[in-house]
Amino acid sequence: MTDNLSVGDSRNYDNISQQTPNIDRLALEGVTFTRWYTQSSRISSLASILTGLLPPRTGIIKSKFLSFKEIPSLASTGGLQPREITLAKVLKSKGYATNFVGLWGLGVGRNGEYLPLSHGFDSWYGVPSAHKDHCTESYRMKSDSQYTWESVCSFFGPFLYTLPVVAFIVWYNGRALNMMTVFTIIIAFIFYSSILHDVIHYTIDLIQIRSCVLYKNNNIIEQPYTVENMTLRFTRSAVSFLEASSASSKPFFLFVSFMNLNHPVFVSRLFSNSTQSTYSSALRELDWSVGRIMRSLREHDIDNNTLILFTSATGHHVEESCDSCTVTKNDDGDAVFKRGK
Repeated sequence: MTDNLSVGDSRNYDNISQQTPNIDRLALEGVTFTRWYTQSSRISSLASILTGLLPPRTGIIKSKFLSFKEIPSLASTGGLQPREITLAKVLKSKGYATNFVGLWGLGVGRNGEYLPLSHGFDSWYGVPSAHKDHCTESYRMKSDSQYTWESVCSFFGPFLYTLPVVAFIVWYNGRALNMMTVFTIIIAFIFYSSILHDVIHYTIDLIQIRSCVLYKNNNIIEQPYTVENMTLRFTRSAVSFLEASSASSKPFFLFVSFMNLNHPVFVSRLFSNSTQSTYSSALRELDWSVGRIMRSLREHDIDNNTLILFTSATGHHVEESCDSCTVTKNDDGDAVFKRGK
């Protein structure tokens, strides 16, 4: 499963500008679905796929009970409840080896109670929440948290910059001032402002980068990780699981959750210059990963008795990624998204 892939982005849906031979082969040798309804949020789509429930019934959807559309941080207390019956739990009870690779997004919990191992998966290699700009290699190189620290400064700035003025008024309390004292106070205020700016900036940087965590099962194995090579690492983990499953002759359920098309779109260095746009390069890398997993199935002669489903949790992110996506109104006046979310 991927994200932000619209119906017009792969070659088998008549987009001849994209090179997706492995995804096209799945369509050619299998069944292509042309109508698919999904929630606009990735996590609610994933929750529905795993549980078979409508998005509102999973509890993972923006509502009066959950005031956000995504699990906003690792510290959030919400998540897919462990009591829910999932596809992984059912298959595990039938003797299947179950593995989840990639982006989870359905919560962490205080003691990891919302992670994949609590929902029927024997193993997991991946990240608990969607990556942001601060997980990218370019972010670390630039140390650019401009938007975050500016928003923090705009909120706390009036108080923090007023504080020394109030302190000066309290300290002054009728004292006589000379030019040297005034000059010293001005220099001290400038110095204070500069230090305050840097402290906020680098504190936010540190917090954001530390939120980029990579898990293996219920243990953090890397913090922070670099998101650009995650598709390669997810592919390697998926192939390793297939090799182990083939050797054991045990039926298996593998769920690979890609995140390279999730905004901000990223691509590894191996594919960074393969096309003229980052999105197309990321799509090409995704297609390569699908092909590598399929090749592993063929190498172990298990491709003909393995059911494979490739889908996208949502369409394009209209506001960020897709210039050609549109929003129209139906006869009832409701907004209908075309090729987007």
